[in-house]
Amino acid sequence: MQIRDFRLERYFGQYEFSVRHQLSPSDCESCTISELLEVAGQSQDSLLSLRLGYTETQGDPVLREAIAEHYEHCCADDVVVTNAPQEAIFLTMQAVLKPGDRVVVQTPCYQSLLEVAHSMGCNVVQWPAQETASGWQFDLDGLPQLLDGAQLLVLNAPHNPTGYQPSESERKHIAEIAQVAGTRLFSDEMYRGLEHDPTEALQPEAARSERAISLWGGSKSFGLPGLRIGWLVCRDHAVIDEVIRLKDYTTMCSSGPGEFLMLAGLKASQTLFARNRALITENEARVRAFANARADDYTWRAPAAGPVGLLEVRNGLATELCDQLRCEADILAVPSTLFDMPDKHVRIGLGRAGVAKTMDQWEAWETRRRK
Repeated sequence: MQIRDFRLERYFGQYEFSVRHQLSPSDCESCTISELLEVAGQSQDSLLSLRLGYTETQGDPVLREAIAEHYEHCCADDVVVTNAPQEAIFLTMQAVLKPGDRVVVQTPCYQSLLEVAHSMGCNVVQWPAQETASGWQFDLDGLPQLLDGAQLLVLNAPHNPTGYQPSESERKHIAEIAQVAGTRLFSDEMYRGLEHDPTEALQPEAARSERAISLWGGSKSFGLPGLRIGWLVCRDHAVIDEVIRLKDYTTMCSSGPGEFLMLAGLKASQTLFARNRALITENEARVRAFANARADDYTWRAPAAGPVGLLEVRNGLATELCDQLRCEADILAVPSTLFDMPDKHVRIGLGRAGVAKTMDQWEAWETRRRK
């Protein structure tokens, strides 16, 4: 299989653990094992007594049952637990696509949502985001033409990196367009639970349609990336069976401690989501104040939902700015070129506790630069 380097991950791999201040992560603030178990109302003894044997390929039945409770019309048999979302994306593409298939992908995107299908010889067509004065949008009127003959439509909401979030009626309309076209939906819902108002959360696509596939996991909205646990939900058991078959060639089964702690995360989900939403709100206000005070240099597009948004760099030299911040201010920020976008935005992550301190560092650097 020929596949491009994962540019974002190679960038993080090079700098993430050597640069002090992190400004662009898309995950939320993590916690310790003891903190997680306390919030979930479980004792540490229950973890310490866990036997370190193999787990079921499809995932622990108790964990799958807990996951299914978050999806109307779905049951434990509709769930496959994977080793982080990345494996889930890879297995899904391998399970439902073949060379020559037409795949429409919302872009910009997390690179694997596009690249895995491309590496398989699929005809990948981009459905690009459009930047407007009020935020980011996707052209629904042009979607039927894009889906003509398409086997798969790849969606992501809340959207990384723009922070776009459709309304429930818009998302339902997209699903209806796909149904008319005979196109299956693969919905990346990794940031589910991080809507500003929980009542504005979208219905998961797996709950909306029997053919749709939903992706979620512990890495983002739960703030549990170290568990490396994700999952797929689909009521089409031909897809589920094929994903399980293919998983024998990747990881075979997930980590027992990871599954155990992910179950605790699901029990504590509302507490974790509320904490992370509050942190995002606080951090967004800090970034907005920074950009408003420097309106000649920056324009901030606050995310409609989720933990990431794009800061426009008015001079169009985002990569140069990120290099300067890294080398001169010890700040790691991600330029939009890593998402195959024009070099005019910086992705800002709002989900971690250190954002305010990092913005203080950026302001101090701006002051030194202007002297």
